[in-house]
Amino acid sequence: REVISRLTQIKDIVTYDSGGNEINILARAYLQNGDFWSDADREFIIDSSWMPDLDIAISWYDKIINEFGGTTSAEVAYRRKLFTLTGSANPETNSSVFGLKEDFKKYIPVVLETFTIFEREFPKSPFLQGFRYQIAQAYWTQSDWDNTRFWLRKIILAGDGKETFYTETARARLKKMIY
Repeated sequence: REVISRLTQIKDIVTYDSGGNEINILARAYLQNGDFWSDADREFIIDSSWMPDLDIAISWYDKIINEFGGTTSAEVAYRRKLFTLTGSANPETNSSVFGLKEDFKKYIPVVLETFTIFEREFPKSPFLQGFRYQIAQAYWTQSDWDNTRFWLRKIILAGDGKETFYTETARARLKKMIY
């Protein structure tokens, strides 16, 4: 029943990732020759302009979290959701601005709630420290020194006395807070 209910989704995956071994080796060589001369992308292009990209992404991650709670799949979905919520604003890659970098006040409560649940459900995740630092950094960019210090101290405390990349970076930032 599960497979039958998922056939449409499976079809999407199969048509998207058709690089399986079922192609004859001679046919594969011919394809590579044709591909050399072709400038086609061999991928579907989806115009997502004017669509709520962040909301759509979050709904897919939430679907995984809800259907596969407590699994590695859910942990990965939490990480992707948090990366999405913390946002992007890199003009060098010509990426659009979204998440915290677009609207801090709107997304910081969602980031904090998501992180709290992620931390509770996956307390041993090696990604927790990185997300703690992202949260501290988000407050830092807002010149919110109290919350920046709070999150940097959380990193150091969670480091349990060990010198790690994040504990040492947090200590360095605490020494130089105001730019």
